[in-house]
Amino acid sequence: MKQPKRLPATPPPSRPPVWWKDGPNDIRIQVQDPKHAEPLARVSGVRLVGWSVNGPYLRIFAAGKPPRWAENYIRRLPRTNERFLEPAAP
Repeated sequence: MKQPKRLPATPPPSRPPVWWKDGPNDIRIQVQDPKHAEPLARVSGVRLVGWSVNGPYLRIFAAGKPPRWAENYIRRLPRTNERFLEPAAP
């Protein structure tokens, strides 16, 4: 029997972190890049509540902080896909 062709294991493109409100002064932040997850894990009051078991990198953190904190935190993170956001050369 012919073996199926195996595709090379390439990571999916990184997506920026997202957040949502989970209750009053309780938010969740989802990251798909270790460069974003590592500093977030060191923030006081933030805990890891979910992760990918079989698939691309995924971490979900819970924080007992107001939504404004999440907006400001994500805005300060370094962008991992800047080159895709630049306009194309003519």
